[in-house]
Parts: sequence; C-alpha cells; structure tokens
Amino acid sequence: VELVSGEATAKADKSGKATLTIAPNSGTYAKVTITKKGYRTETITPDSDTSARVEQKLVPSARAIFVTKETGQYDVYKMYLDGKDRSILLAGTGLENQSIVALPSPSGDKVAVVSTRDDKRNKDGYLLTALNVVDTESGNAVNLDYAEQIALLGWRGNTLVYLQTVAGTSAANAGRQKIVAYDLAANKRFQLANANYFAGSELVGNTLYYTVSATDPNAQETFARINIDGTAKKTLFTGNVWSLLRTDYQTLKLQTHDKWYQYTIGASAPVESTPVNNYNSRFYLDNPDAKTSVWVDVRDARGVLLQRNLATSKETELITQKNMQAPVYWLNEKTIIYRVVGASEVADYAISLDGGQPKKIADVSLTNVR
Repeated sequence: VELVSGEATAKADKSGKATLTIAPNSGTYAKVTITKKGYRTETITPDSDTSARVEQKLVPSARAIFVTKETGQYDVYKMYLDGKDRSILLAGTGLENQSIVALPSPSGDKVAVVSTRDDKRNKDGYLLTALNVVDTESGNAVNLDYAEQIALLGWRGNTLVYLQTVAGTSAANAGRQKIVAYDLAANKRFQLANANYFAGSELVGNTLYYTVSATDPNAQETFARINIDGTAKKTLFTGNVWSLLRTDYQTLKLQTHDKWYQYTIGASAPVESTPVNNYNSRFYLDNPDAKTSVWVDVRDARGVLLQRNLATSKETELITQKNMQAPVYWLNEKTIIYRVVGASEVADYAISLDGGQPKKIADVSLTNVR
C-alpha cells in the first residue's frame, strides 16, 4: 500500500503498517492518499496528534452487482463491499420477471443482464428475453441478442458464452437452440453449436462440451467439444445421450438409454462406467487467473464452499454456511461472491481466499444466478 501527502511518500510493510514523514514546516496537516492496485483509493486527513495510530481498511475497487425489487420492479444495483456508493446501475422497466440474471465480467467493467426488460415480441406476440451488456461505470447498455430464452454459461475474459432458444418446443428444426460465444473486445460472434435440443452443456476452461439430443430426426446425436473461439471442434461420442453431468472438475458422466459413460476432460472419447449416485451436476467457478476454482457441496442443508487448486487438484474448505446455494461470480482474483437462499434471508455474501469471516453484501431478490 502506498501513501502520498504532497511530496512525502511511504509504503506499508507486510503487517500493513506505514509511517509517513512530513516536513515540520509544511503547515497544516495535508490529506493523505492511500492506493493499492485492485483496491479503491482512499483519502484521509490525520489529526494534529502525530503519535496517534490511524487505521484504514481497504476495499476492492470492483463493485458488487445484485438485483433487488425494492422499488417494486427488478433493478440491477452496484455497490462497494463496505456499502458505499450504492446506486441503481440498470433500472427495471417493470417487464422483468424472476428469471432475470446479472453476471459481472471477470474484470468487473461489464455485466451481462438477461431479462424480459425490453418490450420486444416475436410474430406470435411472445415477449422475448434480451441479453444486454452494461458498462458498470457509465451504465450504458448494449443489446447482444433477443430470443425466447437465454441462459448464460459464463464469462471467459472478454468473451461471454450463452445458450439461446429461438423457437418453441413444438418446432423441430436444427437451429432451435444455439450456443454462442461473443467476444466483446473484438466485437465478434461465434456460433459454437446448434441443435433442436441440447441435453447438456458444460463450459470447462475455454472449451465447451455439449450433447445434441434425438429430438430432431434429421440431426446426428453426438457428444462433442469445441473451443470458444470456434476452433478444435471434435465429435467424442455418437449416440443418444439423455443427460450430461459434471461429477468432478475433470470428469463428465453421460447417460444413454442403456449405459453410463465417463469422460475425462481432454480425452479422445468417453469410456463405459457405472451409474452416478445422484443426478446433481457440480458447478465450478474458475478464478480469472485460471489457477483456482470454487464449488459448493451441500451437506445436511449446509453449503460448503470448496477451493480447488487447479495445478495440484487439492481441495480445501473455505467456509460452511447454512442455506449456501452456489458461487455466483468472482469480484476479483481473491474475492468470491456466493448466494444464500433460506427462509430467513436471500442474500449475497463475499469471502476472501486470504481468510477472514464472510461479509454480507445485501439482501437480494430470489432470481437466477445463471
């Protein structure tokens, strides 16, 4: 941490202590600016007692993003973790419903918002879902897509991956569902896969794994993979896959009408395996630096947030909390936002990989997290 007051500067030691020496003839005590990369800049004015100890806690520079219905409609808010500068980032239009999703990008400068906020309808009068990307500083929103349904699969850097359903279930066409990767920095859209129906999809690192089901008689039933930039597409299995489950960071399970298969990430094909003990698919949230990932294991109605070291595969428990549902997003490389859903509260909490107790950010609306 660096401290600056006029021409005087100082840096904090490992314990966080810094001593700033100001010339005796400098007059009144000047303001001190405190800075550290990744944290909000703070300005303090010490009193005249130079022997007094002054403490200042630093707050991440990225703002937490959440949705509440305090005004009677679903608004997207932004706020620092200490509660400062709480404001509406994207005001609701009154057309939104509980399926609204607000997912920040890894850098925190953008947030993807999926909702029915825009009064845009198809030829049958059906209210379409909009995918908008909002600048977290200016609040300016850019529309990326409209569809009957949109599900976010995740951010990878500046690329947003999502699944859209463009027609109802009665329509038998190979383009009814599409998985798209949109590179915002390059303003490029990659259609990664299309199907009448995807039985499952998993975004692992920068690779999408997906299954094309048998609902379209003209389509080949497959389990395949493709990179989010549209390269390295490969069919891994041919056959009707009923379900695709993630049972470990490196393991996917595939169910067919008569067999179970296990696929290890990066392998050329799945192999026959035993059935799963339960049908819960794990959701892993990778850190922006791709060195660690987190997921929530539910044990006796209590969620256990586990951190996985991607280099060693070692997992450690970060915290256990009643009604913890899932990790939502990374605020920065050290801070995770997770959701708690129970009878007494629906709220987002933050916790640091460096330790300490979790901090409640805000009570939120019971909306989707993806």
